[in-house]
This record gives sequence, structure tokens and C-alpha cells, in this order.
Amino acid sequence: MPRRLGGAALALASVALLAGCALDDVGLTGEGETCVSWVDFGTPEQAAGDADVVVLGTVAGRDGTERLFGLRASAWTVDVAELVKGPDTGDDALRVVSTPVTCTGGDAYPDGDPLDVDGEVYLFLTLDGGVLRTLTPTQGVVAPGPGGGIPPRWPSG
Repeated sequence: MPRRLGGAALALASVALLAGCALDDVGLTGEGETCVSWVDFGTPEQAAGDADVVVLGTVAGRDGTERLFGLRASAWTVDVAELVKGPDTGDDALRVVSTPVTCTGGDAYPDGDPLDVDGEVYLFLTLDGGVLRTLTPTQGVVAPGPGGGIPPRWPSG
């Protein structure tokens, strides 16, 4: 004999179906944007210490997109000049995803993509679900310091 849904269960199921868009907006259905609170590293050296991979390299160009935190994030090819930290895979180039700013209503890079740069930069990277991405949206890319190494401070905005 089939079971029948009680009035409360039927009402709850109806509300869940009607609220699909609202659930999507908060990321519960897997399609919406996820809001992330990013750690703030006091110095680039602290970011390097927390990163899985640190490289000195040059961003060579775009390499498609990846879905990250519910947003379309830009992927880039980075020509590696020096592996500072991380496993040596022997690769001269890496595919790196630029971590998007979240809770922006869909604009992944409201202040511009930090990997859209010229010249050599240090990249502080993390491996996230098989994707190599910048550590945070704002503290994953920095130009070398005056002596050519990782700078002692973040550039002032």
C-alpha cells in the first residue's frame, strides 16, 4: 500500500520546489555563487608559507575558464621561471585559475583579474579539487621586490 505525504510534508515539498531560485542564490543547489571569507595574509611571505605551490613566472595568456565557487573563473597559462615551493613536476608552464571575488552578484573580478598582468610575478597557489588556483582573490599575485625576491610587504592599493 503506497504511503501518502502528510499535509506538512506536502507543504514543505511545495515550498522547496518554489524556493529553488532562492536556494540557488545561497549556493544550496550547487548552481549559485558561494560566499567565501578569505584569510588576510599580513605579508607575501606569510602567503607563501600557506601556499601549496609558489612560482616566479610570466602570465602568457588566457586558457579558458573553470567553475569556481559558483562563478566562471578565468584560467591562464603561466610560464614558470622558478619553482620556489611545491612539487617539481618538470613543467615549464602551468594552468592557473584566478580565484574570483565572491558575493559580488556574478562579477568574478570587480577590480580586474589579478592574473591579467605583464612581467614576472610571484604566484601563491593552492591545489583545489585538481585545479591550481591563486591562494585568494587579492593575495595570490605580487611583483618581485626591489632585490628580485618575494617582497617584504604587499603593494599599497
